[in-house]
This record gives sequence, C-alpha cells and structure tokens, in this order.
Amino acid sequence: QFPLTGMHKNAERDALAALCVASQGKGADTYMEYKKALYEMEDAKKWASVSDGDRVNAVGNITSIDVSKLTECLDNNSYLDQVRAEMKEGDDLGVNGTPTLYLDNKRLDLAVFRDTTVLQTVMDRLLGVTPQVTVTTSTGTTATGAQK
Repeated sequence: QFPLTGMHKNAERDALAALCVASQGKGADTYMEYKKALYEMEDAKKWASVSDGDRVNAVGNITSIDVSKLTECLDNNSYLDQVRAEMKEGDDLGVNGTPTLYLDNKRLDLAVFRDTTVLQTVMDRLLGVTPQVTVTTSTGTTATGAQK
C-alpha cells in the first residue's frame, strides 16, 4: 500500500479499507472489485471527504464481502500500522507514485515498459518462466505448449 496522502485526503483510510477486505480471504477478484468501487466512489464525490460509512456502503453488490467484518476492521484501525509502515518503506525507497517497480533493489523505468506484454516477457525471462501458448484450430481443437 502506498496511498498518495499528499494528493488525496481519503487515500490512507481507503488503503485501510482495501486491506480490511483483503483480510477476509475472498481472493484477488473481490479485492480488485472493491478497490474499483472505492475509486468510483471517490470520483462520484469529486474527492470530497469520505466517511468509513461511505467505504462500507461502497461494498454495494459485492456479496462476498462481510460488511460487519469490514466495519469492525475499520473501527479498530486493524491494518493502519501496516499501511503506515508500507508508506514509510516507500518513502525510504524514494517512491513518489504508483505503480513503482523494483528489481534487485533497482527501480525499473516504467517508460520502457509502457506495453505490459514487454514487461511480462522480461519478467518471465528473468524468472526462468517458459511462456505458454494456447492455440485453437478452426476445428475447435485446443493445444497448449511452451513458446519457443
């Protein structure tokens, strides 16, 4: 988490709310769906102050989120220390925006990786991952294998 608190007054509490949802263990899709709902709420409110009640209401139709657990987590500031520690770590590394990527303690210039497929290819090669290719023929037959 690296909420840009200098630019967005709601960022720290929004990051806390996102971690509260993540702690429910419902998976990355639920986490990302909730983060999208938070961004939409912020846009709708034109960056006005947002309450924790608003953050709970942002759950909307995401049925996999337990609203009472989210409310309790926000009320207890359960992950606020983690958010602040991660912000400090980012500050110590010189992070000034998101996303920022580091590899072997070296900051990657994301201008080089504007195309995410290039970034994926570079990371796969660095990690020794063999990319998989799936081919579907005109007859509907599907084959998956290593890309050469």
